[in-house]
Amino acid sequence: MPTTTPTTTPVTAAPAPVRRAIGDTVLVNDPKYPGRWTIKSMGPVNATLIPESGGRGLRAPHYLLLDPTDTLVAAAAPTIYYQPGEIVRITTGRYAGTYTVLADKAKHVNVALLGGDGGRYVRAPRVWLTRIAVADLMAEAA
Repeated sequence: MPTTTPTTTPVTAAPAPVRRAIGDTVLVNDPKYPGRWTIKSMGPVNATLIPESGGRGLRAPHYLLLDPTDTLVAAAAPTIYYQPGEIVRITTGRYAGTYTVLADKAKHVNVALLGGDGGRYVRAPRVWLTRIAVADLMAEAA
């Protein structure tokens, strides 16, 4: 009796996530937490950090951690303001997707999922948002 081998379709691998270890030095991608931080412990979602300059610790999600070679100029850069109706994108984390701006508040930006989400909206920090041109959005849809 002849045997057949199942055919497999090639699967493209996603880029490997950055592996961090206890004792690594990182930056936090949030202007409220400047400076270098050392990883004290790693959980499945968050990392516990200690500032190198001393002081109170911080618990931050993995997607906010950056290598110390990355440059953060958020403190020196001017604040970016968003107009209601602008299209923005959140690229990482739980709220990844394309959104429209509802209101720009002092500390956060209220955004709603493009296409609607049952009246819900997200209060997103400015560092999460990337402005998207409508022409680029139309090109992606085509």
